[in-house]
Amino acid sequence: MHKHETVRVDPLCLELIWHAGLLIHVKLRWSIPDDTAWVVTPWAAPLREWLRGYLAGQPESCPEMPLNWEKVSDFSRQVLATLWARVPAGQWISYGKLAELCGRPGAARAVGRAMATNPWPLLVPCHRVLGSAGQLIGFGGGLDIKLFLLKAEGILFSPSGRGQQVKVIREAA
Repeated sequence: MHKHETVRVDPLCLELIWHAGLLIHVKLRWSIPDDTAWVVTPWAAPLREWLRGYLAGQPESCPEMPLNWEKVSDFSRQVLATLWARVPAGQWISYGKLAELCGRPGAARAVGRAMATNPWPLLVPCHRVLGSAGQLIGFGGGLDIKLFLLKAEGILFSPSGRGQQVKVIREAA
C-alpha cells in the first residue's frame, strides 16, 4: 500500500509517495490555500525544516531520504547520482557537461530524458541542469518553479533578450 504525505512550506508544496518505507515519487508544485500537511513518516519534519532553510537562502544539502531506485534505469541512476555528488546548491551544469561527467559525451539528450523522469525533483536537484548557454529548458514543475529554485540558491540571471535564454553566474566545474 502506498502512503501519501504532503510537506508544505509556502510558496512550495511537496507531495511524497512512499511504499515499503521507500520514497518512490515527489511532486513539486506551488502551494495553494487548501494544502494541509499530512505527516506519515519520520522524514517529514527534517524535510520540512530543510525546505524552510532552503527557501530562506540557506540551501544546504537535502537530508538523505530512503529512495526507491527500482524503476530507475542504470543510466538515469548514474546521471542522478553524478548530479547529486557534483553540482552543489548555488551552481548549475549543462546537459552536455553532465553527460561528459557520466562518461557519455554527446548524450545530452539522454541526460535530458533522465532529468525529465527524475522521480524526486528538488531532492535530487534536476533544476540545476540548464542548456549549454544557460537557457531554462524543461522542468516537470514548470519553468517558473525552476527559475524560482535557482534564484533561491543564489544563481543570478540577467535577461539576454532571447526568450527563455539567460546568462547564468557560477557554473559547476
